[in-house]
Amino acid sequence: MSFKAVAEVDASTGLVNAPGFEFVKSQCRICHSGSLIVSQRLGEKDWVRMIRWMQEEQGLWSLGDLEEPIVRYLTKHYGISKN
Repeated sequence: MSFKAVAEVDASTGLVNAPGFEFVKSQCRICHSGSLIVSQRLGEKDWVRMIRWMQEEQGLWSLGDLEEPIVRYLTKHYGISKN
């Protein structure tokens, strides 16, 4: 018998508290609610496309070295649903 670990959700944001969470909280939550982030369900390439669109059209700053762990976190926890 195996049990799947349940990820801890941060009460203030509604986001999974896992590696990369603090970067998403500090960079993405400036403009977006946790529920908007949770609802997206994008694959890795689409998360990157979304970031590029926000940078080109919405004035998002360069995420620099934070972009890779942010995309990894978003893809893992808010990627395309396997259900």
